[in-house]
Amino acid sequence: MSLEPLKKSRLHQRVAEEIKRYILDHGLKKGDDLPTETHFAQQLKVNRATVREAIRGLEMIGVLTSRKGGGSGYAVGSLNLAEFARHFTFHLQAEEIDFRDLGETRLLLEVNILPLVAERATEEDFQCLQHAIDLYRQGVAQQDWASCIMADTSFHETLFKATRNQVLMSLSGFLKEFFTDVRHTLLNPARGPREQVVQEHQAICDALRRKDVRQAQEIMYATLAVYLSNEETRSEI
Repeated sequence: MSLEPLKKSRLHQRVAEEIKRYILDHGLKKGDDLPTETHFAQQLKVNRATVREAIRGLEMIGVLTSRKGGGSGYAVGSLNLAEFARHFTFHLQAEEIDFRDLGETRLLLEVNILPLVAERATEEDFQCLQHAIDLYRQGVAQQDWASCIMADTSFHETLFKATRNQVLMSLSGFLKEFFTDVRHTLLNPARGPREQVVQEHQAICDALRRKDVRQAQEIMYATLAVYLSNEETRSEI
């Protein structure tokens, strides 16, 4: 399929859309080379500076990646959810979005993935969950808050991985980046030990092993409700 010349109006955004359409139309996959900036500029009847601006935007979210040496210099990448989360966080701060809305979104997701986890989790998944719980317990005992944060992140990431759903697993990366600052607030040494979190995580893991989805969901809801009720946490976004 040939590319069509574009009219001037938010041109770099439209060029970005045409580049994405080119990738889909040609069945390009991650790592495949793209044509040169000159090629796109000639086909779309725009200057190279406009193409370069479009490519920078696509690089930012991981659609494209720079390739040193040979070829066009660009290849198909993969979605960079961490970068997207950082930009999304900025917009939420600038627009003063209520943190409660975000907490409710996370709660809705994590509570409702548990039926899939109970159905699809492997023994390896449960071992990873238990390792995260043990790491958290050790962190509490040693007042090692960095380990607690790492363990908490690992626990929730493993739940998403255990769904075996690629979209949900991608959302896990977004949530990890987005709630990093919140975890630092909730696990701040000044707030005291969080042994309760260890107990809640253990109870969720045990319930999922028994395939007791209802109990796992009830405990997860209680665990994540802290994001809805803690005023200090809301102010951290």
